[in-house]
Amino acid sequence: MKKIVDVYLETNDFMEVVRQTGLPAFKVHMVLLQHGVLAINDKVRYGSRAQKLGGQAEALFQRLVPKAVDSNKFYKVNTPVYDFVLGQLKINVKYSSYRKDGRWGFDFRKKPDMGVLFLEREKGMELKNPYILIIPGNFIQIKKTLSISKSSLFFNGFAVKREDLAQVLDDYATLLREKKN
Repeated sequence: MKKIVDVYLETNDFMEVVRQTGLPAFKVHMVLLQHGVLAINDKVRYGSRAQKLGGQAEALFQRLVPKAVDSNKFYKVNTPVYDFVLGQLKINVKYSSYRKDGRWGFDFRKKPDMGVLFLEREKGMELKNPYILIIPGNFIQIKKTLSISKSSLFFNGFAVKREDLAQVLDDYATLLREKKN
């Protein structure tokens, strides 16, 4: 398994790992998922529906916050806690479809400095004009589902406009840097 991850981190190319290891694509995919190193583009191309939407949310985040560094792509280490770094701010990007009960749900295995959540606006819209929430790590409970409705504090208190996302995160990153100095 280590060789699969090592080859992937060296080449950053899913199909090249399949070629070099001689393993079936599904086995390579499972190992890379287990280790949390599958790149955004590979999640979109080769993942399940949920993984594709999560990868698309990460790609949208990267377009909205171009100064953020994709941790798997540039640091080449397994970082299951966060997907991006902006200054010293570690950011975990999540996506949720709009559920029948009128809620969205997010699971955090570990606590990042900041969660950026993309919420499907209406069933079937996926990432077309999603709601965007920023949830500071202090408000995230690990290993518990964060359930959000339109009447919740999270929805009403932490929503940001897509055009403001980069500036708000930059402000948080600056605050974190100043706090550490």
